[in-house]
Amino acid sequence: DGNGIINEKDQQRIYKPTPDFSYRLNIYLEYKNIDLNKIRQGVQRVDGISDLKKETDLWSGLNIGFLNIGKRVLDAWSPTNPNSTIPALSLSDTINEKRVSTY
Repeated sequence: DGNGIINEKDQQRIYKPTPDFSYRLNIYLEYKNIDLNKIRQGVQRVDGISDLKKETDLWSGLNIGFLNIGKRVLDAWSPTNPNSTIPALSLSDTINEKRVSTY
């Protein structure tokens, strides 16, 4: 955050969303009236991407009881906090602010 102190506020998520290698193997065997189809697929050297940030930040404004709200939204934009990078929370969405922009 540029204050000269290295702490949890300076952490950045480092991830690799694109795999180095992806594969798929499809084996089909047939004998008389019996057939077998086996599929294997996967990726190598890729990090998982968590949708938790999107779900807890952007959907929390809907006020749906079963969704957990992340603590980050407590620092969302407001007139008293105009420098926040987290979108303002609202129960209405007249200008489609739930669209993904910086995530």
